[in-house]
Formats: sequence, structure tokens, C-alpha cells
Amino acid sequence: MAELFANIDPRIISILLALGFGAVIGLEREIVIQRTGVNDFGGVRTYSFIGLLGALSGLLAEPLSPFFTIAAFMGVLFLIAIAYFADRTHRKDKIGMTGEITALISFTTGLLSALGLTYLALVTTIAVITVLSLRRWLHGFAKGLENEEIYASVKFGIIAFIVLPLLPDKTFDPWGVLNPHKIWFLIVLISGVTFLGYILSKVLGARKGTALTGFVGGIVSSTAVNLSMAQRSKERSVPIPALVMGSLLAQASSFMITGFEIFLLNKELFRY
Repeated sequence: MAELFANIDPRIISILLALGFGAVIGLEREIVIQRTGVNDFGGVRTYSFIGLLGALSGLLAEPLSPFFTIAAFMGVLFLIAIAYFADRTHRKDKIGMTGEITALISFTTGLLSALGLTYLALVTTIAVITVLSLRRWLHGFAKGLENEEIYASVKFGIIAFIVLPLLPDKTFDPWGVLNPHKIWFLIVLISGVTFLGYILSKVLGARKGTALTGFVGGIVSSTAVNLSMAQRSKERSVPIPALVMGSLLAQASSFMITGFEIFLLNKELFRY
């Protein structure tokens, strides 16, 4: 069997993969059309052909010209634009561009397959299917968001991804203790556990979200989880028993990860 696949032209494999990636995305769109009855940009065949066109444009770029790929992409973009404005003319309700965007992604996955970037094409396809499948949940989650929650997300993004990388990772005191980067990292860690707990509580409910936060956060730092749970106890937004359970699960997961590390580094000590 391995010899059989070894003798197949890689270009044929690229074409088949491009068809498969496009078909998977098109299948999800086809299911939405069948369930909702709303006409979308295309279904299984349309997306399969778009993926095939992307693969062919990539394979023909070298023997012909790179402009062939550009021309093929512009042609798909032109057809998508015509379909979108035609749909917008006939429909009075508000329409999105999910089908059109996924069509462009299908072309890109086909092109990636032709260029030998099969793994990247596969990951892209899985990511697209995941986002499309979570459509209803994402819309419901967005409707439940408030301005304070968005503001808290922005604040966490600033302290974690803007301030932290700018701080120097070296000490300034004579004892070699005060390191701005490490001190701020502890702040980010505690804030991150709190933020994760809030998101999980929003999605799963106060008790389940807090318990899961404690268990996952304990793998990183049980101390940070304890501090976070103590801060949340003052807000009274989560029942105290749930916060206690989160702290206990943090200790449990901390012991588990420590035991696993000892097992990897020193099996005799682990057995003892």
C-alpha cells in the first residue's frame, strides 16, 4: 500500500487534498442551507471546485507564470462579489459574508496544498469548521457581554501583551531580588486565573466554571489560584463553597503535576 501511494504523482495528491478540504467546508455550509432554508453562496460542489481551482492555480504558477495564481484569485473574488451583491439586491433582510469569506479560504487551502503546505491547509480547514460550528454559541455569548466585561478584557490584554514584554527581565536592587518582569508576570498570572474563572463561570455556571478554573490554574500556580479565589470571595458573585472547591482542586492538580515531574526526572524518588 505504501509503495502504491509512493508512485502517485504528488500533484495528484495535492489536487485530491484540495478537493477534500473544500468539500469539508462546503459540507458544513450545505448543512446550514438545508436546516435554515436560506440560500447561501454555495454548497459542497461549489467549495470543492474553488479548492480545486486554488490547487491548479498553484501548480500552474511555476510552468506558466505566478500571475496565473493572481488571476485565478481575482476571478474567484470577482465571482464572489457578484454573488454577494446579487443576493443583497434580492434579499431585504440583513445578510452576512460568512459564505463568501469561507469561499476565499477554500481557495487558499487548495493553494496551500499545491505548495506542499498540507499541514497548514489542514489546520486552517479545522479552524474554519470549528468557528462555523460554534456560530450559534458565539452569537449567544456576544449578546450576553456587557461593557464592563469588554473593558476588563481590554485591561487584561494591555497588562499581559503590552506592558509585560516591555519590562526589563533583570534585577535593580543590590540583593538581586526585585525583577520588574517577574513581579509583573505574577500580576498577569493572578489576573489571568481570575479572568479565566470569570469566562468559565459565564459559560458553564458559577460552580462548574470555578471548579474547572481551580483545577486548570493549579497546574500553573496554585498560589495564584488561591489569591484569585480570595479576591473573588469579596465580590460575592460566586458562592463561597464553589471558591473553596476551586482552591482545593488547585492543590490537587498542583500535587498531580509535581508528581508527574518527579516521575519524569527521578523515578526512584517517585516510588519512594
